[in-house]
Amino acid sequence: MATFKVVIRDSKRKDGKTNIKIRVTHKRQAGYIATEYYVFPDEFDQKGERVTPVNLGYDESNSINMKLLGLKGSYAIRLDKIKDKVKHYTLDMVIQYLKEEKDSTDMFVILDNKIAKFKALGNVNYMNSYKCTRGAIFKYLGYEMLPLEVISYDWLSRFEFHMKKEKMGPNTIGTYMRNIRTCFNDSITMGLVELNLYPFRRYRIPKGKTRKRNISKDETTRIATIEIKDHLMAWARDMYMLSFYLIGINMRDLMFVKKVDEGRIFYIRSKGKKDYSIKVFPEAQAIIDRYPGKKYLLNTMDNYADYRSAVKRINKKLKDVAGDDMCKIGKPLTTYYARHTWATIASSLGVSRDTIRYALGHATSSVTDIYIDYDLEQVDQANRKVIDHINTPLSESPPSPEK
Repeated sequence: MATFKVVIRDSKRKDGKTNIKIRVTHKRQAGYIATEYYVFPDEFDQKGERVTPVNLGYDESNSINMKLLGLKGSYAIRLDKIKDKVKHYTLDMVIQYLKEEKDSTDMFVILDNKIAKFKALGNVNYMNSYKCTRGAIFKYLGYEMLPLEVISYDWLSRFEFHMKKEKMGPNTIGTYMRNIRTCFNDSITMGLVELNLYPFRRYRIPKGKTRKRNISKDETTRIATIEIKDHLMAWARDMYMLSFYLIGINMRDLMFVKKVDEGRIFYIRSKGKKDYSIKVFPEAQAIIDRYPGKKYLLNTMDNYADYRSAVKRINKKLKDVAGDDMCKIGKPLTTYYARHTWATIASSLGVSRDTIRYALGHATSSVTDIYIDYDLEQVDQANRKVIDHINTPLSESPPSPEK
């Protein structure tokens, strides 16, 4: 079996630095695999196979040493997978295998497959989430090779510490770790890795606080009833209220709804890819009638090539609607507030938590979902209750700009 050692050689660049290499010894022959790291000769301890903190400092040198150690370990693990074959390999074949070939149990391969899958499904949010996860891992490692066997409790803890040093928030760290866990779970299901290697039994994914993005009943009523002369601001307000009347429907889903069928809209949620249906009450239908589309229910995609551009414009104009010259809300209003606000108002009106979860397209619970086939009428009644509530007169006057 081949052995590995971290070394530097005599060749130098013009600045006097030399490349750190992994020396591969196989069948009494030695070859070298270059790394991305360059040091001055006095910054490297050949005997200890380590970068010293002479000029780089402890943190940077220690980070490089950890990555070099991980690289050696990943090479050893990959060769161990072909231990019955490697005796037939020449040194050049071993180096070529280590430098270029990736297998199905490499996290980068699994992430690439996930990204390709979500791209094919048109699920941009999930695709970008896994792309960012991949980028964070690459930035940490410095190379594109991460066999699943390497991902242990210690590896996850070190990766989390690295992300914290990079000033990433707990929500971002949690998302990346959940994506890694999903990939690991899928790999176990497919038989690519043994269950006993599962690292998430001990490791706990950080939980961040979700910022509440909701406004009050009176603020929602002001938005719904205020007279707006600017057509773009009026359009932004109408899209916000339409989302609210349709139980906080995601803007992407709303813009690609095809039609109203027997008083309901039917669509597949972009998040989760589940079938969903919402009753269209008169308040929502009135807005739909103002913006008829050619291909889709609304004309948004007739006017915008990309739904993201439309959402960006809506959110920009909503800031003006919420500003001191209009509704005096004092919050950075976006379309996402419609969803949180609907849920908050529904809860205040005594709508059950399970009904709210079902209305929002979430699972009601891990157990009851199996046994209860929720009647959409419960959701329709809850939505009617919420809409009627915001249709009642304001209970307070808008705050003055000084408040």
